[in-house]
Amino acid sequence: MLPKYILVGALAFLLVACNLPVTPTPERSPPPVTFVPPETEIPPEQAIDPPLPPVPTATVPEPNPTLAYHFCEPGSAIVSVEFPLARPISPAGRDYVDVAYRYGGTAGGQLEPHTGVEFVNSTGTPVLSAANGTVVRAGDDADGTAGPYRNYYGFLVVIEHQFDFWDEPVYTLYGHLSEVLVEEGDEVEVGEQIGVVGASGIALGSHLHFEVRLGENSFENTANPELWLAPRFTEDDLELGMLAGYVINLEGELVRPGTVEVDYLSPEFDEPEDEPRTFFLEPYASDIMNPDPRWGEIFVAGDVLPGEYMVSTVANGYREQRVEVRPGQLTLVAFCLGQ
Repeated sequence: MLPKYILVGALAFLLVACNLPVTPTPERSPPPVTFVPPETEIPPEQAIDPPLPPVPTATVPEPNPTLAYHFCEPGSAIVSVEFPLARPISPAGRDYVDVAYRYGGTAGGQLEPHTGVEFVNSTGTPVLSAANGTVVRAGDDADGTAGPYRNYYGFLVVIEHQFDFWDEPVYTLYGHLSEVLVEEGDEVEVGEQIGVVGASGIALGSHLHFEVRLGENSFENTANPELWLAPRFTEDDLELGMLAGYVINLEGELVRPGTVEVDYLSPEFDEPEDEPRTFFLEPYASDIMNPDPRWGEIFVAGDVLPGEYMVSTVANGYREQRVEVRPGQLTLVAFCLGQ
């Protein structure tokens, strides 16, 4: 029987042939997250019938860095939050996250759960430090200590950062590089070039694999980078926002819903003949996916156009929340079962 990494590598090759560069991760035991089977049909009486009244939002109390703040009423909250990391790719390249394989995603069940995000760029694109910090690892991962097994990331850089609002160190990892331009112990500044995009390690297709690790520089301590990266700006200089959410049961435990649908309800789409802008989010898969300790989320979308949205999913029935996304802020969406 072929080893698992060979089988995953073969799948990655097929996906790359379809222009989906990936970074496979190994299969692990699931965490204590409650599974909710999706329902195949939505009762007609639950269909959306616009226009809908605005849903009030609330200001969430200052989060405890060690404990997620979950709420149920109102159904959403807009939060002014620190986004301390700059993009590791400059605007001259593709500085946006590949939405086909977000943190915690599986590319629709085709890949292992993702411990980071991808910036798809050609080999030779400069890789930049996301914040001031100290290089704690630079080179290859032939010893297998950076990831689940040897040469997982190929050439990589890991930088340790200290932020005033966070008690523990925060680490950023830059993987699959073609060239490393720093050494361990170097002090780097935000925006300083530290490497070059490549396809080294277990990756077919040129891209930067970017991770955030909290408290400890380990494969098990990742968090969603999109919740730490500063939002981008549009060509019209409009700052984008952030959307995240969770589903919890009566015991306050996270529940994995079905696919999350997000419909853009901007005024220019009010006419019946106009279709709303819609995108879909895959909730975090099992294994070693970690909700951010501040928010306890199970789905995230970064770089969201400001405006009103309808967020819906299936978790013990069809559920929806109408929410607002504001520039440079985080909108939290709450789905609470049994309420």
